[in-house]
Amino acid sequence: MTETIKPPPSQLRPKVSVCIATYNQRSFISDCLMSALMQTCEADLEILVGDDCSTDGSRDVIRAISDRYPGRITILPRTTNLGPSKNYQNIISHATGDYIAHLDGDDYWAPGKLAVQLEFFKRNPDCVAVYTNACVINREGELIATFSGKHPEQFDTSYLMRGHNFLNHSSMLYRAELRDTLTSIDGEFIDYRIHIRLSCRGDLGFINQNLVVYRAGIPASTSNGSLERIRELYWESLCDSVASHVASKSIVAAKPALSAEYFMSP
Repeated sequence: MTETIKPPPSQLRPKVSVCIATYNQRSFISDCLMSALMQTCEADLEILVGDDCSTDGSRDVIRAISDRYPGRITILPRTTNLGPSKNYQNIISHATGDYIAHLDGDDYWAPGKLAVQLEFFKRNPDCVAVYTNACVINREGELIATFSGKHPEQFDTSYLMRGHNFLNHSSMLYRAELRDTLTSIDGEFIDYRIHIRLSCRGDLGFINQNLVVYRAGIPASTSNGSLERIRELYWESLCDSVASHVASKSIVAAKPALSAEYFMSP
């Protein structure tokens, strides 16, 4: 059953928690942080950074930018490497905003990205999360593709499960009261599991604009695991949807599509 999620009271200025996870991304973390700092929208921002014990000097870059913008960035302490899944879970546990945004340390946002998404939430109060399309660039910063094709402005779990994972992780913005969809997951997971869990709580929104820049083929990227491991995590995501009370016929409809192409992001 779809939940009714109440938006923040209209008379209050909302707050967005920008959750940035990074590990050994010294060459890219500056672009990432600055793109969050430069967002202009009708909301207060808190920027939370979980540097997962980088060994390449990423922490020095983060601290230098934080010192340039005092009070704008909170660096969460790390004494041991948590891994990408637990790193994000920990960051989100510190979020205090009405909305939570994810941003990987090697990606960055276009100006106005959050403003467009917050306006979408005003127009679509029944949606629990909203995503955008993204440009795909290589390590040298050259444009090589668009992350996804055109999709409906609003869709449900069935639509999400009929194709490959077309939602960009660094584009997601969701209502903070649904953080348990992510923090309650045990063990390693991929972003597709988050998207499915959120869709079980209400419709998802999609903005057909390239408001994120996604870097492909970065060694520290969490998407660079073996194909077999990615297959396993995708299948766990689909099985998890059953526990989230999604109709089993959606799984049956999706399973024939579980080819190698299904498990790879666009």
